[in-house]
Amino acid sequence: LAVTWGVPPEGLIDKPLDCAVAKAEDIFDARFRVGSAVTNVVVIDPAGFLFDMRSGHLYKPSTSWSQGGPIIDDCIVELVRCQSGSKGPIYWEARAGFEDEPGHAIQYGSTRLIAAMRCFVASKLGDEVDVPEELLS
Repeated sequence: LAVTWGVPPEGLIDKPLDCAVAKAEDIFDARFRVGSAVTNVVVIDPAGFLFDMRSGHLYKPSTSWSQGGPIIDDCIVELVRCQSGSKGPIYWEARAGFEDEPGHAIQYGSTRLIAAMRCFVASKLGDEVDVPEELLS
């Protein structure tokens, strides 16, 4: 059994964030038939990358618009460019759902995709996500 660590969505970035998105999409532990073999839809390859067995491509929705864009279209109701003061860094705020709905979440990130994927994860999985230890190093 793999060792996992609970991480809040706002602390997720890169592979741990992508793994959390796969869990939120319910494809990380889902099974998929490849010929006569059965495997997980998203697997961690020996180099520590997430790999989508259905498409044959790396799974990286936090940096790939072709993977993260459809999630934004389906689940994110607002994506706003923000700035701390007139010369502060630019960041993004993403909102899922509305305040009186289950799954309402607000998250932030340095890019639109990072903010939106964190928000998607928070809206589906809550305040803490179990991420395999091997992705956290």
